[in-house]
Amino acid sequence: MSRINMEDIIMWQSNNGKTLCPECFEKKFESEYPIEWTPIISNGEFEILYECDDCGERSAN
Repeated sequence: MSRINMEDIIMWQSNNGKTLCPECFEKKFESEYPIEWTPIISNGEFEILYECDDCGERSAN
């Protein structure tokens, strides 16, 4: 499995549908990343809008 560059992550999404921006994710979990969260990485191919459920920040993939 390849390593993910943390700067490329635009949002985190849980397996129950909650979405967090990288800043809110870091505040909530600090150094222990739970397995049920998946990073969303910008690839520039699709135009999907994500919104952080905590702070409301929006980011497009």
